[in-house]
Amino acid sequence: MPITIDTIRAAEERTKGVVLETPTLPSTSFSRLTGCELLLKAENLQRTGSFKIRGALNAIAQLTDAQKAIGVVAASAGNHAQGVALAARELGIPSTVFMPENAALPKVAATAEYGATVELGGADLAEATDRGLAFADESGASMIHPYDDPDIIAGQGTLGLELVRQVPDVDTVVIPVGGGGLISGSAIAIKALRPSARIIGVHAEAVPTYIEARSTGVAKQITGLPTVADGIAVSRPSQICLEIIEEHVDELVTVTDRQIMESVTLLLERAKYLVEPSGASGVAAVLTGASTDTG
Repeated sequence: MPITIDTIRAAEERTKGVVLETPTLPSTSFSRLTGCELLLKAENLQRTGSFKIRGALNAIAQLTDAQKAIGVVAASAGNHAQGVALAARELGIPSTVFMPENAALPKVAATAEYGATVELGGADLAEATDRGLAFADESGASMIHPYDDPDIIAGQGTLGLELVRQVPDVDTVVIPVGGGGLISGSAIAIKALRPSARIIGVHAEAVPTYIEARSTGVAKQITGLPTVADGIAVSRPSQICLEIIEEHVDELVTVTDRQIMESVTLLLERAKYLVEPSGASGVAAVLTGASTDTG
């Protein structure tokens, strides 16, 4: 089923009461630093601390009763893991989450506290995903992919829906890019409601997955390097997301780990937001002028 503004609106209705509408707030300090009116979408205030609950709940809520009885499985470095665990708990469904060996311990602990059975293993997210897929085949559990799924993408797109509702005249939206679910869903919503808005995606320089995919036109796994932005360190792109990015995203840029960490510090000092490196990558792109147009 194609992802449209209507499927995203349906996702918003389906997830009401669990997913929070997070504020989009102005920042005098960052506006002064960047030379443009800059607003921050405070998705760090979302349940579990990230946008991932949006897609996870939308996908899990649409499973059949038989599928829900068996349970769900996911693979994640942390944020999707927590989103799936919380969504499954809210719906009374068992969940198992496969996380790579280097997953941040606080995220592993939080996932377990939300009610998931956590299985650690694999050198990276791609290997953890392969283990999750094998478990799904063996157990019959439904695999909740972190980004390569239209229901996940539609759920993540509710963030874009909120953003345009809160800032109807938005000119440019800068979005971190890992697996591509957030930017894909949000770009569909934003472009449908505000066609003139520019959408800019930001990769960690160490893992420029969709920049490479765009250059070849093929969603092919790349070999990334270590990065502090573990939440967007996704080396295996999605063909679904690549096609949406090609159609709706105006530009993809990269930022370095140093630029990301400087933005983490500035967000805490100037805006009093405690934001993980992946979430700060968008701010880093604006502060460093990585994009050719953030005005």
